Amino acid sequence: MIFLAYPITEMDNPIPWHPPELSTALKQTLQELELWDFVAMVKHDSLLDVLGFCRHLTKLLITCSEVPMQALLERMPQLRHYAYFHDAPLSSTLLLTSPMPHLVTLRIRGGLTKTVFFSLLTNLPNLQDLATGSLYKDYMREDGLPRSEIKFAPSRLQRLHFTRRNYGLEKNEHRMLAEILPWVSDLIQIGVTHLDSNTALALVSNCPQLQSFQHIAGTGTICRRHRDAGVTDSLGIVLCNSVNMTEIDGVRYEVEARSMVLNPWICERLVVLRLQIIGVTRLTEEEEIDYKQGLLFRRLNKVLSKAEMRALERYEEVREQHQTIYDQLAKLIHLTDFELGMEYRNLDYRWRNPMSQRGAQSYRDYGDPFPDTLELSLASGLDLLSTLNKLEVFGFESVDHRIDEEELKWMAEKWPRLRVMRGLHELVDLPLLMHDGERWHRRVFMQRLRPDVKHEGRRQ
Repeated sequence: MIFLAYPITEMDNPIPWHPPELSTALKQTLQELELWDFVAMVKHDSLLDVLGFCRHLTKLLITCSEVPMQALLERMPQLRHYAYFHDAPLSSTLLLTSPMPHLVTLRIRGGLTKTVFFSLLTNLPNLQDLATGSLYKDYMREDGLPRSEIKFAPSRLQRLHFTRRNYGLEKNEHRMLAEILPWVSDLIQIGVTHLDSNTALALVSNCPQLQSFQHIAGTGTICRRHRDAGVTDSLGIVLCNSVNMTEIDGVRYEVEARSMVLNPWICERLVVLRLQIIGVTRLTEEEEIDYKQGLLFRRLNKVLSKAEMRALERYEEVREQHQTIYDQLAKLIHLTDFELGMEYRNLDYRWRNPMSQRGAQSYRDYGDPFPDTLELSLASGLDLLSTLNKLEVFGFESVDHRIDEEELKWMAEKWPRLRVMRGLHELVDLPLLMHDGERWHRRVFMQRLRPDVKHEGRRQ
């Protein structure tokens, strides 16, 4: 592979280009080439002439240049992998008008209009992997593709990724995505920046072979003030309807406990599962006190108060719901990566978190784990997850868990392949964070039980 980059100068005055750096490469049957920034000032014809000599080149990356992809593929019909990095969705540059059968992988950073997307499907019959920025609306239909061609768009596309969220005027981005999914029914993997219920329904209705869902996000936290509106349980639609799924990477998405009880999951082939389960019934602090008091009085055959009787009933409700959820999770016997949360603190504006005082020391309050989450205690039914004996990664950061020494002993024994735990790791990048002695004790305890298990956080 050869990598060429020059400073950008005189971009408005394109120049001819005959690089001596390629002379040796041409003799060596060059197969990979990356052309960065400088080609923005190169005449298109000159660039195409040079690339046309690279008969064995199958992998090409170009940035900034607006060389038409149609002309490029005509000069290089052998090209199989093409990456085009430009921040703007340039329809005239990307539009294809005739078939190019050899291209398999296409990366476009700037984004696509729907018209360009369908022109790619129509004219790249063997395209299997497409990644782009976002999907944009065709306002004036300047792209020029007749609508009659759309219905004939053939596609073998298997992997489709949108890597940027469209925050512009096209607020109906999800509707545009739902419109293109019927034409890519062979998809086995999709990555999106936003999944609402409409998109989820379109996915399960049109892509029966789907195996992998990836949520692509730019923030390193699941702080609830950053979450999208209207997406709770959208991932549950996929889990209840996509039997072939092996990967759900959506740790920023929430599934309601009630939804899990009413709508059992069918994707029992899952290997990777990253999501949040919320809306879990938990006892309040007052109910905890009443429950313990009522449990003691019942053993002593004493009369219980109404609050104590209600607390005992609530405890049974909590346990029943937990066990129903654990029962569903226990069926996922192929899981190797199971994460119920990640960093939940507001890291982007950490200085806005309130301060508190303990003695002479000041601390910053970064907030608490989410209260409506699973207990993950043996008392709540955690032992039902002994079937997950292939588990290698377990994450519970952001979960208001009850994991203590007994639970850690159980995990150390029942999950022999465990190698990474996320939830007890040391927090080193949060200034003025109060020391959590219980967290430290549990980490040390687990390290003694299983020194082979790493304790680390997860950010993406």
